[in-house]
Amino acid sequence: MTYRYGVDKDNQLYRIDFKKKKRQRLKGVFKSEKDNRLSYWLNAPSAWRRKYNLPRKITFEGKWRLDQAHNLQLTLAETKNQRAGDRLSLKGDIISASGDSFVFEIVSRQDDRATSTISLLTLSGKWKQDAYNRLTFEVKEAKDPDVLTLVGEWEVNTYQQITYTYTRTELKRKTKYLRTIVFEGYWDITESRRVRYILNRGSKSVFDFRVQLESPSLYPKKGLIKYRVGIGLRKSTRYVNRILCLYGTWKFDRFGTLRFDMEYREGRVRGTSFEIEKRLSAQNSLALVLKNQEEKPLGMTLVFTRKFLASNDGEAFVRLKQVLEDSRAVEAGIKLRF
Repeated sequence: MTYRYGVDKDNQLYRIDFKKKKRQRLKGVFKSEKDNRLSYWLNAPSAWRRKYNLPRKITFEGKWRLDQAHNLQLTLAETKNQRAGDRLSLKGDIISASGDSFVFEIVSRQDDRATSTISLLTLSGKWKQDAYNRLTFEVKEAKDPDVLTLVGEWEVNTYQQITYTYTRTELKRKTKYLRTIVFEGYWDITESRRVRYILNRGSKSVFDFRVQLESPSLYPKKGLIKYRVGIGLRKSTRYVNRILCLYGTWKFDRFGTLRFDMEYREGRVRGTSFEIEKRLSAQNSLALVLKNQEEKPLGMTLVFTRKFLASNDGEAFVRLKQVLEDSRAVEAGIKLRF
């Protein structure tokens, strides 16, 4: 027999018998399986389950998504035990976005007087951006994966990490509160109109944002790269156009490669390396046109003013200028204090 299923305000499963036209509440707890399927474990005596022909565990199949209120929702597929199109909407909070996982916390109440049960539902997949620079999580690796979309805007905190904040409403108390998710990772500059944010080492998750360079001329003293990035559907009320600022220090390493080192939480430093595509000189400045490791131009020029270099290290300025004019690589041992 096929039943209709749903979830009530206390994250308890219920089913509807078509013949009897009766809604039956099934007390239990939701859990996630390793294959990203959802299961529901009944908390009921075996005699009661036999009476209503219920197993100890009910497993559901369908497609995952997030609704506009950031509830985790499973739209059921057609099977012999479930009806296509029914939705199990789980009310809770996104608590972790680590590496290649999505962790959602729900609180279940089996009756008004019972103690609440906290469950963590973990889905495996990978984080990436969509065509509108929104943060998404693709559940399962497939041609048509389930996609959880964080519909709001993301920001960058003081530790240069991506954060996502959304509002939750607690229905019982009718109060609103903010939830913030922090994505641990680091930035990398690979293309002229894109900037990447790579989650934990070894992870498949990468945000590859489409951006526009705010200013092609960069100055080492400022230690700043600015991009303009649009987030969301252009005609929607959620669309924002913001400035993305990456802060760091410009350095030449001992191999003569130019680096932009960024500091993250707990003093961790990661850098992006650049090759020098062209070497230009002017009367009062020295400019390096940058390219990535794949020999592609990035549309960025690092400008050293004569006054800046002379005030920091006059000898280094003369040496650097001579090396560049001779079209040789920057020698190891040059020290520029930025």
